[in-house]
Amino acid sequence: MIQNQRQYNVTKGQIAKLEGALQLARDSSEKMDARVNAAMIAGIESQIHELREQMREYEGIQRAETLRLSSMRDLGRILIKTRIARGDTQKALADKLKMKSQQIQQYEATEYRRISLNRIIGIMEALGIDLEADIPLKPDSSAQELDCDLRGDRVRAWAAAGAASAAQQPSRFVLDNEILRDSTGVDRESFVQHVSRFSGCAVTGST
Repeated sequence: MIQNQRQYNVTKGQIAKLEGALQLARDSSEKMDARVNAAMIAGIESQIHELREQMREYEGIQRAETLRLSSMRDLGRILIKTRIARGDTQKALADKLKMKSQQIQQYEATEYRRISLNRIIGIMEALGIDLEADIPLKPDSSAQELDCDLRGDRVRAWAAAGAASAAQQPSRFVLDNEILRDSTGVDRESFVQHVSRFSGCAVTGST
């Protein structure tokens, strides 16, 4: 991940050098083994593609109006992206925190993995980040998966559970007898007997 304009410029220079090497490899196609030449070209093209993706990511962050945090594991990257999106350099952020810019560089090099919670909070405040989240306190029971082995075949059925827990209201799913028989050779009655050991599971459907 490109973290500052200097790295962006360095990456651009690396791409220019790789493009020169790519052209040289193509010009040398008749002077070396075809497989070796093809592998060389593919390797260079892969490096160029990766670097260009990093540049596009950096440019996209600079234009971003909002950033999404989907996991706390990504918080470090979000802090870096927020600084870039706000147009702050690493030195500017360091000045706000009254520390040396080298310290911010070290933090960002590890995506803030080795940093105290108090420091994280201070950086978030300096960047103007105010997180708000709804924290689920109970496990999600919106879906239950049954994985049953019938006559050597694997039958996977998803049961949509209601708002009530399985202990209060059994999960139900509709099972088409014809589809089951065609795909597994087992009729619904046999299936119901087989899965009866699963508590909170009820099977419904017409023959």
